[in-house]
Amino acid sequence: MSAFDPLRTLAPRGSAIRMQIEIYLNGNLVGRGNVDAVDTLMGVAMGPFEREPSYDREAHAAEIDGSDNPTGANLPFVVQSSEHGLIECEAAVIYDSADTSNARLVSLLGVAYPSYEKLFGECLAYKEYWQDRVEEPQVDTLYMFVGGGDAMAYTLEESGANLPKQYAPWRFRSEVSTSGPTFKAGADKAALEEVRAKGFAVSVFSFTIGEDTAP
Repeated sequence: MSAFDPLRTLAPRGSAIRMQIEIYLNGNLVGRGNVDAVDTLMGVAMGPFEREPSYDREAHAAEIDGSDNPTGANLPFVVQSSEHGLIECEAAVIYDSADTSNARLVSLLGVAYPSYEKLFGECLAYKEYWQDRVEEPQVDTLYMFVGGGDAMAYTLEESGANLPKQYAPWRFRSEVSTSGPTFKAGADKAALEEVRAKGFAVSVFSFTIGEDTAP
């Protein structure tokens, strides 16, 4: 079984929008594909593969009937699209199996150019990937306040009006830039994420001074 197994982990999605491609090796047309977006994050596209007379499964398929075929792996395939021209990707991989409804599939891994969005922006898988992802708001400045009960807060509001009344009165302390190193990790990073989520973050500090028990 292949270590990377898109036949089983990235099944092609149904879509009316597919990209037709031609796959060449050493100038010879090996086959044609009809691919769709299946993994937006990794830049993977997949679809049915139709062989041409020059296709040889033993020589060209990276996987045959579920087993790796080293001879057909890492071949310098050239991928062309009549609409977009040369498609640059990390690899084109052919899967040949007589035991599945999709007897032959081709996948493009790491599509780099043209951009994945340009090629598959109207495909169902691409739209589903992005529909629930909202760009994180850019936060350059926070306002620091101190309150009662040893409370300290960061807020997006310069007036501090959104801070919880539980620790009022709040007193303005300083304006803070989030470009500093403390916001790259640790407590301040967590506070910044909380501010992005709800507009403010509150921390309450408590100190205990005990007796020295050293002998």
